[in-house]
Amino acid sequence: MSKTNVDYVRDIVEELEDILTFTSEGQQTFMESEVIQKAVVRSYEVIGEICKRLPSELRDANAQINWRKLITFRDFLAHHYDVIDWHFVWEAVEDAPALRAAFRELLEKLETHESE
Repeated sequence: MSKTNVDYVRDIVEELEDILTFTSEGQQTFMESEVIQKAVVRSYEVIGEICKRLPSELRDANAQINWRKLITFRDFLAHHYDVIDWHFVWEAVEDAPALRAAFRELLEKLETHESE
């Protein structure tokens, strides 16, 4: 069974919630834990991959989300794993609450439209 746009956006929200859980102990713990770093990178890779799969019409209609940045970040993390600057990743973590809010809003809009 293939996923719907609602399913994909819900998955993104879940990945962002995971990132916030993984990093709840703060920046120092993140910087010292390879396990947490790998978990966060994996979640951002999944988010970027989902963004690639969503139709361009949906992305274009929701310009409040920087889709290109998420996709580019995913590609960088996947292809340049050996030169990741963890401070740069932490900056993304700091943006995760606002990004989660934007995706929750999009999810609500899609669910409302789907039920009509």
